[in-house]
Amino acid sequence: MRKNCMFLWIMAFLLFGFINPVLAVTTDMYENSDTGYKVIIEDDANLLSYNEEQSLADSMEKLTEYGNIAFKSISKNGYGSASRYAEKYYHETFGKESGTVFLIDMSQRKIYIFSDGQNYKTITKSKAETITDNVYKHASNKEYFECADEAYSQMYTILEGGKIAEPMKYISNALIAVMLALFANFAIFKIATKNRAASVNEQIKECAFSCTHTNPSVRQTGEHRVYSPVSDSSSSGGSSGGGGGSSGGGGGHSF
Repeated sequence: MRKNCMFLWIMAFLLFGFINPVLAVTTDMYENSDTGYKVIIEDDANLLSYNEEQSLADSMEKLTEYGNIAFKSISKNGYGSASRYAEKYYHETFGKESGTVFLIDMSQRKIYIFSDGQNYKTITKSKAETITDNVYKHASNKEYFECADEAYSQMYTILEGGKIAEPMKYISNALIAVMLALFANFAIFKIATKNRAASVNEQIKECAFSCTHTNPSVRQTGEHRVYSPVSDSSSSGGSSGGGGGSSGGGGGHSF
């Protein structure tokens, strides 16, 4: 009887795990034998299915040519901001090695990309902001796999030396161009309608002037003394010390 119960418990556990694989947190999915860089997926907020995790890991593998690559989702953030959490998580997981983490922070409703090492020279703060600008709508539509998968695809394009769409940059440039054009038109209008200023000679001719002077007189009203002590050879100085800061950086977008 006990054997039968044990068998049923084992079968139920296996069946439950098969039906709900998303409940298990997956960590090291892959390690590049040539570079030693890893793929890590930690879906703490349960945003991905088991199949989506496997598919995402396949997409992330090629990025290990350049550094460690991680996916992290959270439902609670004890650091108060997505940027701070991503930075702490990265350094606790990879130290200062080359790599990138893509974070989906459900508590802050923000996606964030943080990079360090060699990766940060390519996936800079501005590039991270551009990528998150391009993919945040997927997160807004609860398409979390598509959001992350597209983000990793654009990261790889940049690391390979390619270019990605930068619509926000183009919009900003267009607005700046419009503002400069308006300013130029205003300046031209002011110059065209401005009255000619009179020359110096013209101004002098129109001025009537006279000059009088009186001889100066001097009268002593009092005196005072100033004490000037002899300075010693000692001097004071301030202490100096070096300071350190965290390396790496990134950017994000709310959804």
